[in-house]
Amino acid sequence: AAFHAQTISNQLQVEVLADGRVGASRVIRSSGMRDLDELARQYVAGWIFQPAWQPQANKPVRVLTSVWVRFGIKKE
Repeated sequence: AAFHAQTISNQLQVEVLADGRVGASRVIRSSGMRDLDELARQYVAGWIFQPAWQPQANKPVRVLTSVWVRFGIKKE
């Protein structure tokens, strides 16, 4: 039996805290599958980012960014 891979993706807006941990997140482009959107949010919640740096204050700061999450799904 041959397998075919399908890629499903969504885009999240992510709050990166001053310590690099993820704060709030929300789906800004849905995969069309609610369960995968929620799975993406849970997955990204465990990421650690390099914090943004504000030179004027000489300290890390909270920022919003967006990330794509892609899922590869094998179908027979």
